[in-house]
Amino acid sequence: MRLLDLNLSPFGIYDDKKLSFPTDKGIVVIYGPNEAGKSTCLRAISGLLFGIPMHTTDAFRHEGSKLSIGAKLMRSDGEVLEVFRRKGRKGTLLNNAFKPIDDKLLDSYLGGIDQERFLLMYSMNRDDLVKGGQTLVAEKGAMGEALFSTGMGSVDLKSLLEKLETEADGLYKPQGSNPLINAVARNFKELTKTVRDAELRVADWKELDAKVAELDRNFEEFRNAMDSLESRKERLTRLRNGIPLIRERQMCRAQMDELGEVRILREEFRIDRATTEQTIRDESAKLEVAREKGKKEEDALKMVEVPGDLLAQEEVIKSLNVSLGARLQELEDLPTVEGMVSEARRTAESILNGLKPGIP
Repeated sequence: MRLLDLNLSPFGIYDDKKLSFPTDKGIVVIYGPNEAGKSTCLRAISGLLFGIPMHTTDAFRHEGSKLSIGAKLMRSDGEVLEVFRRKGRKGTLLNNAFKPIDDKLLDSYLGGIDQERFLLMYSMNRDDLVKGGQTLVAEKGAMGEALFSTGMGSVDLKSLLEKLETEADGLYKPQGSNPLINAVARNFKELTKTVRDAELRVADWKELDAKVAELDRNFEEFRNAMDSLESRKERLTRLRNGIPLIRERQMCRAQMDELGEVRILREEFRIDRATTEQTIRDESAKLEVAREKGKKEEDALKMVEVPGDLLAQEEVIKSLNVSLGARLQELEDLPTVEGMVSEARRTAESILNGLKPGIP
């Protein structure tokens, strides 16, 4: 893997610092005075690849939640990946669209190196280098061990081996009982015996299985009974809700029986009804006008003063009125009578001419 550029924005002492590393150079050296930020860059690279520690010392200038590291990484096959890292508990690795991505995406770029090995082999600061030189001088003839120790971050390999042997003895002894592995093995045997004692016998299992089967059958019968009751309940509920409608239907049927046979109206009935209703309205209006007119005439009649002498001749006037009516009827019948006379005359003349022609 090769680092193409590193962007600290912000991180540690930097507000927005970008470092570019040319691909045509074999080794790039970054140098500067004390407190220039060289160690900050080393911590930034480690934080980018493996995550920014929750209790980082690089949050003294900016809030921890705002710390951000960006970089472009080139794999050995030439594949380039641009990523960003923010401080947080999960989803801290982001792509160039600032969307969370899986940290496993970096595995092919790291070549299987974890954070501890990376820090030992590629992140040595000045103090580590000084301590490594002192180790080389102190080991003298054990040059291979000294060089290996230096490559491992100036670790005292001899002391480390002695420490590991001591820890191994504390973990397991062939004839021991107190070391951790011995104690765990003894506990495992005891738990195995406990599990064996707690195992269910075949006969007991069959008996319990039969009881479970019986309970399943009982449950199925109970569920079927519940379904039947639920269906019956729904039916009764529908009937109860339909009682008002049944009563209303019965009342309607009774009213229909009282009305008797209903005549089927012809199709033009609606038009005839509208015409009749309009005629009734018109005649009602005329009647109202006639009533008004009659009222006015009654009022006018009341205003008329009839002389007393004329009222005394009431019987005579009635007699004259009857005679006048008879006379008017005679005048009305006169054309008919004259026609009858003329017809009788013609009939008589016809008869006389038949008896003896020439009689006048």
